[in-house]
Formats: sequence, structure tokens, C-alpha cells
Amino acid sequence: MVGPQQRSRRQHALDLGYNLVKVVPALAPRGQ
Repeated sequence: MVGPQQRSRRQHALDLGYNLVKVVPALAPRGQ
């Protein structure tokens, strides 16, 4: 079963990306 695992991995990456995008500017605002 690679369907559910790939979906979980994709969701994890999206969650991490959103967290980074919200933490990056909060930790060191460069322009945005």
C-alpha cells in the first residue's frame, strides 16, 4: 500500500512547509 503512505508523506511535507513559511518570517523577517 503506497497510496496512503505517499499521501501522508505529502501532507507532512506541506505541513512542514507551512510551518517554515510562518516561522521563517517570524524569526527573521527579510522582506515579507
